[in-house]
Amino acid sequence: MTISRPFAIKAVCALVVLAIGIYGVANYHADIPADVIKKKYTDAESKFITVEGIEVHYKDEGVGLPVVLLHGMSSSLHTWDGWIKNLNEWYRVVRLDIPPFGVTGPNKTGDYSIDWYDKFLTAFLDALKIDKCFVAGNSFGGRLAWEYAVRHPERVRKMILIDAARYKRSLPAPVRLARVPVLSSVMTKITPRSIVSNAVVGNYGDRSKVSDALVQRYFDLTLRAGNRAGYGDWARALRHNETTSLSKLYIPVLIMWGAKDPWIPVEDAGRFKLELPDARVIVYPEAGHMPMEELPEKTAKDAYHFFRGSIQDPR
Repeated sequence: MTISRPFAIKAVCALVVLAIGIYGVANYHADIPADVIKKKYTDAESKFITVEGIEVHYKDEGVGLPVVLLHGMSSSLHTWDGWIKNLNEWYRVVRLDIPPFGVTGPNKTGDYSIDWYDKFLTAFLDALKIDKCFVAGNSFGGRLAWEYAVRHPERVRKMILIDAARYKRSLPAPVRLARVPVLSSVMTKITPRSIVSNAVVGNYGDRSKVSDALVQRYFDLTLRAGNRAGYGDWARALRHNETTSLSKLYIPVLIMWGAKDPWIPVEDAGRFKLELPDARVIVYPEAGHMPMEELPEKTAKDAYHFFRGSIQDPR
């Protein structure tokens, strides 16, 4: 029996549509209500404060000079867990879930411009009566850190940039997909756990350190009601900024970098160092994109010595 070409094309198209449908059904995930996420991913140290109309999840632990920690894309304040026990004996350590991520969730206005983040961080610090602080930021949080320090040098004593974003690079696949309106809409409902798992595993230099519980936390917080839609708005607002000069930012800066970072290459650490008047670099050969999460004790120790002014410059 001979099968006509038009029939064969229709059959193939039907199979493709069927496969897409099966994939969509298998990877459909409803939003997890904010209250459910709050119950699972907060503890006795968790606090909430309303900033710019958003109920912000944060932790404020320890005593001494304040240290403000800013996490990266699709992460949360939990990424700093390993630093707390190594710093809060000497410092007041403040960390927060930055919109539209973590327990905090999205900004209902959909504004994720750097100007809005500047206003948001200023209001947050003012509410906590933090006039001057140390700041550390990873990835997008590193971008927020240096942008804030440039705009408010009088409020930042010292700064740590950890695999920080600045220079124009090919954006990670999840960001590129979220910037396409149709795909972004689909991603608010169809979110394969494997994509989150691959992103977490791929960003660790030592993949054996990635536990199922760690992946589940990232996945659950992705599904927090409003976060996926907020992520699309955030991705479309994301713009590189190499026009702001860092040459007049005279505060001491420590640049930490994982040599195995697949998203932002270690060469960017050197580029930051060339721009900043008072900067030093520590590279962790075994680490990936989030050294503070992967090597908490080692990176926290280096941060402690930097804040104390006793770190050895590796130049």
